[in-house]
Amino acid sequence: MKFSLPDLQNEDFFPFICSVLLGIHIILMIIYLTVGSYAMVGADFVSLAVYATGLKSILPKKHYTGFMVMVFIETLTHVVAAVLALGWNCGFQLWYFGLICAFYMAGFVRDRLNGGYRWSVLVSILYGLTYYLLYAFNGTKHFPRGLIQKTATIRAFHLFNLMITVVTISYFTYMFTQRMDEGQKRLHRRADYDELTGLYNRYLLNYLLSKELESIQKDGHPSFLAIVDIDFFKKVNDSYGHNVGDTVLKQIADHFRGNLRNVECFGRWGGEEFVILSKHGTTKEEFIEILEGLRKSVERSSFGERGQMLHITISIGLGEYAEGMTAEDFVKAADDHLYEAKQNGRNRLVA
Repeated sequence: MKFSLPDLQNEDFFPFICSVLLGIHIILMIIYLTVGSYAMVGADFVSLAVYATGLKSILPKKHYTGFMVMVFIETLTHVVAAVLALGWNCGFQLWYFGLICAFYMAGFVRDRLNGGYRWSVLVSILYGLTYYLLYAFNGTKHFPRGLIQKTATIRAFHLFNLMITVVTISYFTYMFTQRMDEGQKRLHRRADYDELTGLYNRYLLNYLLSKELESIQKDGHPSFLAIVDIDFFKKVNDSYGHNVGDTVLKQIADHFRGNLRNVECFGRWGGEEFVILSKHGTTKEEFIEILEGLRKSVERSSFGERGQMLHITISIGLGEYAEGMTAEDFVKAADDHLYEAKQNGRNRLVA
């Protein structure tokens, strides 16, 4: 079985964090009993009750903001109590650094937290202020002498709290960078792919076309461009609605994926038009055969939704690159032949 930690957008995230905090406080309970800090044993009972309530009552109702407020109050007061009872050198104040990271990341990424990252910044300020006050009063006559005096025990406490802090910061930083990486990938996909069909969009097709022209100028290989238009597509939208029209476009795109072989690339040019670029080494006759096979396979198929299956045909204009052509000239050559195909009755290829 593969184990994976829930990320910040997963519904299991808050129950997971609550369970981790419960586990930490169970460990702390044992430690407090071992060192004889009965005041902290009492404080830990309160903490355990808080997180048990979170798991049983608050999180099942998806009161995530209320849960975060509860965590903030519990951690703020527990750390203050631990520092006053056991001493500054035990390192409980280090928790604040991990908690600042945790609250900021969770508040920034999760849209379920009312107030978003602004709320988290406020929490971070309060943690920071509390840390400063503890630091400022440490060593003064008003600061109580900690229960723990043995150097080895102090070091063990400090190492334990440092470990929790480092793990907390590492976990939330990792999750945040994961979300940022996913966001970058989504932006990249939106920039290069058509949202409806998932095919290359016009922006990426233009880029690939420019690269193709650069390649032609280097080795002079023949290149062909086809523009495909769905016949009478406006009637589909007008008669059956845009939802059916969108379904047809997606199904046509899937049909292209399943039936187009040995081509350089293809994508949605715009509206009901698609562009197909020939593969290096493909002759004009071979490309025409590929396109005719696509046209006939579309003609034999049905598209649409259940109860509204439609007979669809396509028209294709084929442009051939000639020396000195720009990308616009190359596209226009195919577009002119597409216009001729539609003028001559549609459902045909003109080269």
